[in-house]
Amino acid sequence: TPAAGFSGEPGGSIAFANRPFGQTKGSMTMSYRSAIFAAAVTATALASTADAQNFWVPRANGLAYAGNIGAGHNNNPMFNLDIRSHDNRAAFIQSSAQSGRSIAVLSTNLSARGTAVRGDARSRYGTNAGVVGTSLSRRGTGVKGVARRGTGVHAKTQTGTALVAQAKGNTPGAYAGMFLGGETFFEQNTGFGVVDPAVPVHISGDARISDNGRLWFGDAMENTDDIYIQRKSYGYDSSGLLLNLGDNPNNSGTDWVEVRAGGQAKFWFGSNGEAYKTSGSNWTIYSDRRLKHDITGLEDSLDRLLGLRGVSFYYNDPDAIGAAEGLQTGFVAQEVEEVFPDWVGEQADGTKTLTIKGFEALTVESIRELRDEKDAQIAELTERLAALEAVLAEMNSKN
Repeated sequence: TPAAGFSGEPGGSIAFANRPFGQTKGSMTMSYRSAIFAAAVTATALASTADAQNFWVPRANGLAYAGNIGAGHNNNPMFNLDIRSHDNRAAFIQSSAQSGRSIAVLSTNLSARGTAVRGDARSRYGTNAGVVGTSLSRRGTGVKGVARRGTGVHAKTQTGTALVAQAKGNTPGAYAGMFLGGETFFEQNTGFGVVDPAVPVHISGDARISDNGRLWFGDAMENTDDIYIQRKSYGYDSSGLLLNLGDNPNNSGTDWVEVRAGGQAKFWFGSNGEAYKTSGSNWTIYSDRRLKHDITGLEDSLDRLLGLRGVSFYYNDPDAIGAAEGLQTGFVAQEVEEVFPDWVGEQADGTKTLTIKGFEALTVESIRELRDEKDAQIAELTERLAALEAVLAEMNSKN
């Protein structure tokens, strides 16, 4: 006769229904010795049939049972271990090892499409979970899935949340989720700080790219143009934002940055160094008289402009900041500094830079000086011509 709380069938199934060995009802929490004792009692209860005896095999560490075992119910077990409970925990398994890489539950599936551990939370209410893994070790793992070719952890839901990873508190080194090695694939919209993401990557708050990482646009399937944004260091306490715009630095196949407003293009910046805008050739600045003081007219504008020397040249390093390939036209900073010192700057390494300021105003005043000079010359010549005409008129009158 089977022991109280157990039921068995000759076909090789055992059911634990009550509270064997002082356990919580409906649970399967037992030490290793208790599990062996339970198996031994059940083996004795079922020893009346030859078929049942064939299911028990003695091993070095205990007994092995080849049939199905049920816990928490009197039904025919459908699986090798069939646990059913209406309590908070259907099964509780603990590894009490204080060191090493201990594992409370180790499940292995050798099938090409099988599942090692599957948790179904079917209740329509409450905060139930299919699988919960807890690790009290600082470097432990609550739930760990390892797959050489398949899926380590597969979470699926029709409504609600398929997988929740939570790191409690602000303890350093506590990660709600960690992805190491390989690639990570998200098929649908993914939100960071967003409950209902509206686009494939939806971020609420800040985003940071460190270690000179790049933010890429497009891929090799579109064309050969590499377009990305990257932080670049130019030296101590000197950084920049690098925008790599394709692979055409010349006029052949120019790549563009296009700025739009309301669907209308306003600015174009080309990979060949050209820039266009719709509002004319000059950039707008504040020039209201009410915003200025110590307004003084320019003097000797023409002489100062004529003190400059225009030259043609080639850059030694066309890839340097502000440089370009091919024949260039411009000035030499050291020569300009003698005439317009405020146009010339100097970097930390002594390299001279040139920023032309107020050229339009200088040009206007130079034209004014030319006009005044020519007006004076014309007035003088007019006066001399009038004097000559008077002399001629007098001579003609005497003849």
